[in-house]
Amino acid sequence: MPNWNQIIDKLDYAFQPIIHSHTGKLYAVEALIRNVQNISGLNAIDDLFNMAFNDDYLYELDLQLREKAIKKFSNIKIEDLKLFYNLDNRIIYNKTFSYGNTSKILKKYKLNKSVICFELSEKGTAIEQNALSTMIQRYKEEGFSIAIDDFGIGVSGLKLLYFSEAQIIKLDRFFISNIDQDSKKKLFCSSIIEMAHIMGMQVIAEGIETVKEFYTCKDIGADFIQGYLVQKPTIETNEIKSIYNNIVTLINDDKRNNPNATIDEEFIEPIIALCIDSSLYELFIHFKESTKNNFVPIVDKYDNFLGIIYEADIKKISYSQS
Repeated sequence: MPNWNQIIDKLDYAFQPIIHSHTGKLYAVEALIRNVQNISGLNAIDDLFNMAFNDDYLYELDLQLREKAIKKFSNIKIEDLKLFYNLDNRIIYNKTFSYGNTSKILKKYKLNKSVICFELSEKGTAIEQNALSTMIQRYKEEGFSIAIDDFGIGVSGLKLLYFSEAQIIKLDRFFISNIDQDSKKKLFCSSIIEMAHIMGMQVIAEGIETVKEFYTCKDIGADFIQGYLVQKPTIETNEIKSIYNNIVTLINDDKRNNPNATIDEEFIEPIIALCIDSSLYELFIHFKESTKNNFVPIVDKYDNFLGIIYEADIKKISYSQS
């Protein structure tokens, strides 16, 4: 078995801010392990936890890392700050797994239970996914906040959203990357955000790197944002700020909040309209030739807008007549 004490001594934690999307104020920091590459035979964080799992040392490792993260977090003197800490779902299978250890660590550093939010991921192996629901219930019973990380990547998806009763979900970077240019990603994320809000959950858009990604995520209702646009993970706790003025500036400069602002023609796409007296055949031809849109505006003979017909409704009519 490797010398785990030596391994843990080499590891450090960086913190990345999670901020309110409409104010730029700090909400939480996520603890991210660093220096894994300094350990012989390991190339990535997953290698570290896989090795510990195979040695039946995963829970012991996690507890020591948990204290390391909490201790360092306690040095950030910002009021009402939360710590997001990633758990490996497989710790539930460890023979030494027991209740109450996190509360003891928090008490040692004079922190309240409310400061910590455990991140559990739905991605990973079948073992990890099977353990997910059990882990959620265990930690909720102890009174801790739960966040579902990497949401949308795993196989459980909406079922997990329904049953987990987590407080927060984090939309995976895959769905956030270039969301401003991808209508399917925007539709997916806005639908998830709407459902999450109905169920009393909040949503973090993680991995935001560009201004347009930020604006899009803010506009579709993401409660919090995390990513390089705000700040890269830092091992220096004094670099964590209570408010991120770069984001405040973006919010203030967002001309779309100004009702008198004009629309940039670069973002206007012409859509062909059909007259109210168009035939069903003409509607079919329109949708066959105009594949980018699933609707068509309807106007009168004076080009006054009357309403919209959706392609799906035309198909229903067609099927009902067949």
